Amino acid sequence: MIVTIPYNVVEDNAECQKEGEEYVPYGYNIEYEFSVDEVEIDADDLRDIVEKYVDDIIAIIMADERLRKVLYKKFVEIATNDKPSGE
Repeated sequence: MIVTIPYNVVEDNAECQKEGEEYVPYGYNIEYEFSVDEVEIDADDLRDIVEKYVDDIIAIIMADERLRKVLYKKFVEIATNDKPSGE
């Protein structure tokens, strides 16, 4: 999985100090909070995430009526040989 951190976050949380004839970068513990809209996950990484957290994902879906309805609709579409929406 590749994580890209905006350069300004690194610049704001790192500094260079001269040691002898060279400058050495030092960073601090950086926490970068991002929104879901900023995240891009490729299919292989998403599959790995789902496999690792499948029980948690199912529990979340089953606890949320709206998500259960979405899942049920997808099952019906597949069972009736219709192409699921969103594909």
